[in-house]
Amino acid sequence: MSVVVSMGAHAAIRNKRDAAWAYPTEHILRTKAPRLSYSNNESSSTPGRPVPNNSNLSIAEAFGTKDIVATALSFVADADAPTELLQTSMTSKSFRAAALSSIIWKELCDTKWKTKFGYQRRMEWAEKAAQTEGEQDNLSSTYPPSIRSYPPSPIKAESWYHLYWNEMKCSSLVQIDLLELQMFTWSGCRWFNGPLRKHPTHLRSGMNKPVSNSVRFGKDGIIYGGDRECLYNLEGGGTIMNTSGASGEQCPARKHFVHRLENWGWELRSQYFVLRSIDENGPDGLWDDYKNDLIIQFKGEAAVSFRKDNQMIKSRRVPRSMEAELGW
Repeated sequence: MSVVVSMGAHAAIRNKRDAAWAYPTEHILRTKAPRLSYSNNESSSTPGRPVPNNSNLSIAEAFGTKDIVATALSFVADADAPTELLQTSMTSKSFRAAALSSIIWKELCDTKWKTKFGYQRRMEWAEKAAQTEGEQDNLSSTYPPSIRSYPPSPIKAESWYHLYWNEMKCSSLVQIDLLELQMFTWSGCRWFNGPLRKHPTHLRSGMNKPVSNSVRFGKDGIIYGGDRECLYNLEGGGTIMNTSGASGEQCPARKHFVHRLENWGWELRSQYFVLRSIDENGPDGLWDDYKNDLIIQFKGEAAVSFRKDNQMIKSRRVPRSMEAELGW
């Protein structure tokens, strides 16, 4: 049996469709995309897609299904749970194209990296990598692995998708690159300062004020700007930074072990001294996690610790997270 649909029915269906879909879509585009201007003689801001003032084309028809779905998905995408977004790629070919679109993944990269160390450097490199094809070898020497995509993605159409996941992989690296060690400025603190006169057996914390915010690792193998100049070298594939005096002697307690922070920054930690890489925003707040969680630790019977005047140390002020890591 054939069914004849009147013009009035067509109009009713179109109105219901527009009420359910077009208005939210237009709202999204006004929020996320540049404002569009229409006239009888001008084209829309989308190249090659003129939309006259009296056009009845839908937003999806004017912009393309991939772009409109990608723009909509960018509102519900979570930078901390992007795998859920990828599940939509199994819905259809259109959703797969939209879910891998750089419209979404550039937004996710920006949201995720904004809270991480090296945000400006990372975004600068990613912009170049996303726009450049066949020249990534030149870009790869610009920034070390933890602040750039490694290896660079050769797929231009989905470049921001690959950049996101490559950076997530790099964020778990625990070996620091020599280039990266040298390119940063570091802040350094002593774990402990001398005791107060009123409490000669209690070690004060050295976390309240850095010894220096201008420590640099020179290309000549010398550390500059700290409490003293000394030689350094990387060992263990970039997991250990050894320091030594001018004559080459090494102190085991000054061997710095490399650690990766939750914000993707770097920490070099020894029994005496701790260094952290300074971000683009400066050293403010760099040591807050340690300073805000200081506790008094009393020395156990088995621990041995003496000052130079043979006065025994009985207690010290130490970050809670380092309580079991620092020897007496």
